[in-house]
Amino acid sequence: MNYAKGKQLLNKYIHKISYDTCTFLVPYWGGFTDHHNTKTHKHSFWELCFVVSGEGSYIEKGAVYPLKTNTLFLSKPNVTHKIESQEGLYLLYVSFEENRGHLGEQWRILLNSLFTCSPVVYLEEKDEAVSLWKALYSVEKEDYAFFLEENLNSLAKSVLLFSFSRFISLKVDLSNQKLKENDTQKIFQSIKLYIKDNLTISLTADDVANHFYISTRQLSRLFMRYEGVSFSVFKKRERLKKSANDIKNTSLSFSEIANQNGFSTLQYFSKCFTEYMESTPTEFRQMYLKKDLMRFEDKEALQLQQRRKENESD
Repeated sequence: MNYAKGKQLLNKYIHKISYDTCTFLVPYWGGFTDHHNTKTHKHSFWELCFVVSGEGSYIEKGAVYPLKTNTLFLSKPNVTHKIESQEGLYLLYVSFEENRGHLGEQWRILLNSLFTCSPVVYLEEKDEAVSLWKALYSVEKEDYAFFLEENLNSLAKSVLLFSFSRFISLKVDLSNQKLKENDTQKIFQSIKLYIKDNLTISLTADDVANHFYISTRQLSRLFMRYEGVSFSVFKKRERLKKSANDIKNTSLSFSEIANQNGFSTLQYFSKCFTEYMESTPTEFRQMYLKKDLMRFEDKEALQLQQRRKENESD
């Protein structure tokens, strides 16, 4: 398999993958015969990888997944991850992002389900997805560019579909366009984690709904159903909880804490914090400083008492 030639042809001809009710834009196709380590990072698009050979680890949000020959792994948008390998991995991969102007309801449900599934799938050598990945990168140049492009496009469409089906199995009933209750709960957990991971930026309900391929109305219903509050109330509450933790456990200034937790001004932060905690940021920090001091003083008193007992016994 001449991966280098395959990668070159794919990047030349296949910049999007289209289905009847969905189109994916493809920033790049990739391939490395000796891929080792990456830094922890995240990106705004999906990235689907296939391990031709080698061993290593895929790490997503601290969870470690072993990698070996015929492994598929999927990096989700805006989710931190990294790859590690001492011996080196032979990797093929593609990045893609949906065209939201051409995204049918069934595809929204499918992509939504991908957010809740395991990021790693182990395949058998005889699996058709394995054959398709290898075939895609083995296409030789045709005399006519039209035939070459059509061949690559057909294989690329099949690679994505077969790969997706290995991740989601039959969890999603696409014919009825409904999610099971368990899947809905998993999606909502992913939504909450996404908000908590992005407290520093100005996330709107539309931003979050679009990220998870649901409507703003569906998002509002999920929050009222599982949290009993609106999206905006939940977001503010999480920002304030994180701010309170920063005040207790760091020496950051209130301006720094306000900024890194998404509050537009120090005045607005102070107002919200005082309403939520029923004490100003200054009072809250002083309260915990006093608690720490009391614990230290209690420790010193106990040590002094112990020394006195030891002296008396002597």
